[in-house]
Amino acid sequence: MEANKPKLPFIERISYTVSAFSYNFWSTFISTFLLYFYTDVVGIRPSVAGLIISSAVIWDAVNDPLFAAVVDNHRFKNGDKMRPYLIWASIPLALLFVLLFVQVGTGTVSVVVAFVTYFLFKIPSTFNSITTGGMIKVATPVTAQRINICQFFCFGAIFGAAFSALVMWPMVRGLSGVDANNNMINPKYGFLIAAVIVAVVIVVAGVFQYFCTKERIHSEKTKNVSIFKACSLLFKQKNYLRVLCMSISYGLLISLAMTYGVYYCDCVISRPDLFTPMSAVYIGGSLIMLPFVGKLHKKIGRNKMLFLGSAVLAIGSIVFVALSKSMIGGFVFFFCVGCGTQMINVMLSLNNADLTDIIEFQEGDRLDSMVTTITSFFEKAIQALLTLLLGFVLDICHYDGMLDKQPDEAIVAIVCIIGVGTLICALITFLLSKKFTLDEQVKEMNDAKALIEEGK
Repeated sequence: MEANKPKLPFIERISYTVSAFSYNFWSTFISTFLLYFYTDVVGIRPSVAGLIISSAVIWDAVNDPLFAAVVDNHRFKNGDKMRPYLIWASIPLALLFVLLFVQVGTGTVSVVVAFVTYFLFKIPSTFNSITTGGMIKVATPVTAQRINICQFFCFGAIFGAAFSALVMWPMVRGLSGVDANNNMINPKYGFLIAAVIVAVVIVVAGVFQYFCTKERIHSEKTKNVSIFKACSLLFKQKNYLRVLCMSISYGLLISLAMTYGVYYCDCVISRPDLFTPMSAVYIGGSLIMLPFVGKLHKKIGRNKMLFLGSAVLAIGSIVFVALSKSMIGGFVFFFCVGCGTQMINVMLSLNNADLTDIIEFQEGDRLDSMVTTITSFFEKAIQALLTLLLGFVLDICHYDGMLDKQPDEAIVAIVCIIGVGTLICALITFLLSKKFTLDEQVKEMNDAKALIEEGK
C-alpha cells in the first residue's frame, strides 16, 4: 500500500525546512537570550525574570490545548484546518517578537512591560507552533514519507538554531559594540536590530510554507472533539504516557543546555565569545547525525534509536561535569547534545504522528493538533516551574548580572543545572525506551488496514 503512494514534491519538503528554520530561529533566540536580556540588559533580578518567563510559559501551556481544539474542530472552505494559520499567525507573531526585545522604562515599569508583551506573544506563537509541526501529521499517512519530512524539518531546525547562536549572537555583540573587557556597550540596540531580522524571517517563512504545502489527510468525522475527550483518548494509550515523559525530558534538556549555555560561557569559563563555536559544535553534531537517522531507524528500530540517543546525551553530561572548568568539557557536551537530541527528536515527531493514526483507527477521532499540544501543556508547565525554581536558585547563590565576576556558589549552580539536569533527562528517556511498544502497534494497525482493503 505505501509503495503505491506518490512521492511528495521536493518544493513541499523544502517548505518544511524553511518553516522549521523560522520556528527554531525565533524560539531558540528566545530560549537562549530572553532570560539574559532581562537580567543583564534590562536589569531585572533573576528570580523576577524567572517569574515572568515561567508565568508566560504556564499561560502558553494552558492555551496550547485550547487553541488546538479550535484548529482540530474548525475547517476552512477548502477543507484545510491548519494551513491558513501559517499566514494568519505570522504577522502578529513577528510584531510581538520585536516588542519582546524593546526596553520600556526601568524598575517596576520595565517588569510590567516585559510581563505583558511576553503574555501577548504567547498567543500567536501557539498557533505558529501548532501548525508548523502539525502539518507533518496531515501531509501524508506514509511512514517513510513522514520520516523524510521529519528529516527535512530537522535540517531546517538545525540551521534555525545555528543562525540564532552562530550568527545572531555575534551580530548582537557587533551592533552593540564591545569594550576592552569584551563586554557589550549598547546591547539594547543590538538586540532590537536582531529581533527585527528574526521578525522578517517569521513572515517570509509563513507565506512560503502556506503556498508550498498541502493537507492530504482529512478526517471523515465532522463532530467536535473536546479537550477532555482528547485527554481521555490519549491517556488510554500507555505508549502515549511514555511519549509524554520523553517529550518533557527532551524539552527540559534542550532548554537547560541552550539557555544556561550562555551563562556557562560567560560566568564559568569567562569566555562569552565561545558560546558561538560551542553552538557550532552542537550544530555539527546534529548535521552529522541527521543523514543516518532514517537508516538507523530502519535497521535498529524506534526503541534502540531512543536508547542510543539517550546514551550519547548521558556520556556528554558526565564529561561536562568532570571537565566543567575546561572549554573541552563544554565542546564535548554540546557535540553529544547535537548528536543525541537529533536521534530523539525525529523519533518523537514520528511517535506523535503514529499515535494520531492509531487513535483515529481505534476510536474514529483524529487529534492532529491536540496530540502535540496536550503533550506541550505538561512539558511547558513543568518547564515553567523549573525556570522559576532555577531563578530562585541563582538568586540564593547570589548571581548578579551586573557583576563582572560571579561568586563561586553561582558558578557551581550553573554547572549543576546544565550537567546534572541534562543527565537526569537523558536517563528518563533511556529507561522509558526499554518499554516502548509503538512499533508493534503500528504494525498491527497496518495489518488490520490491509485486511480491510482486501475485504473491499
